[in-house]
Amino acid sequence: MSAQAKQHEVVIWAEASSVELTRTLMGRMSEMHATAVGGHRRTGLADLAEAVDAPVVDDLRRILIERPPAYLLLASATGVTVDELRQARQAGTTVLALEPTLGSEQTHDDIANDPHSPPPPILGWWWRQSPAWLAAADPQQAVGSVRGANVVTLAPAYTASLLARLIDAFDMLVALMGVPESIDASLSGVLSEPPEELRGLTGHLTAHLRFADGASASLLASDRAANWQRRLTALGSEAQLELGDIAYRLHERDGKLIDSLEHLDQPLDAVDLLVQQWRRIISGGVIPRHQDQRTLIACCQAALLSCRTGQLESPNTLLRLGG
Repeated sequence: MSAQAKQHEVVIWAEASSVELTRTLMGRMSEMHATAVGGHRRTGLADLAEAVDAPVVDDLRRILIERPPAYLLLASATGVTVDELRQARQAGTTVLALEPTLGSEQTHDDIANDPHSPPPPILGWWWRQSPAWLAAADPQQAVGSVRGANVVTLAPAYTASLLARLIDAFDMLVALMGVPESIDASLSGVLSEPPEELRGLTGHLTAHLRFADGASASLLASDRAANWQRRLTALGSEAQLELGDIAYRLHERDGKLIDSLEHLDQPLDAVDLLVQQWRRIISGGVIPRHQDQRTLIACCQAALLSCRTGQLESPNTLLRLGG
């Protein structure tokens, strides 16, 4: 097998709820060749395996040892162990995750702090790797100190979980503003009451975030929206930034347009974002690290806890308590 062919091999780890999305993604990534399809439960995987012309397997670790692919596509949040993620990294397999991999945060951070280790899983929908963010000329420096922000991140149920939306939104907010001092959140939608675990989150979550320097931000996130949408408005000491997925506008404080990439409100197929990011990785594009995963999860936990208690909750307190 040629080295080029090897570079386009992928093992898919999926579940019934992600079969439609994964089939669509692989249909658009025609250059990729699936060598195996697996999952914690086999329900629904046969159709996906037939669509990508690959066998169904149930031993991911064995596949990673015997024939490590260039990519492991995690389209399921369950059934993948810490040892399997470690084996993927040791084999040089790039892990592209459509859902956050909880339960192995400490391992991810330990590996990330090892300069000789491959990078941790890359979230497939990563706003700070979207076309608009990459096209903007150092938006964090141009905006200056962010004093107020509004983030909207919406997804249809078949694409990304509410937890994935929150992780992505907090990655953006922490990058721009630091770790919030407190979070006041509320959950509405299909559940009669907030769940006990992050994986159980679904519906519409709104939150108000306060920061130690007096700055604040508002957040609306949903995994039950009609369409995919991500929108940020950041009010900084130097400029104002409006950011979507494929367009942005940067204005000086007096209203003068500094820079822009238009079509800010143009609808976009969410799968296109996955395709664009994956192809950028394949082409050797530099992929920076996400914000510290434990910090992002602490923000999510604080939001969930606030939904349950009706009180302000602190990510830093959860981090100090070990989370």
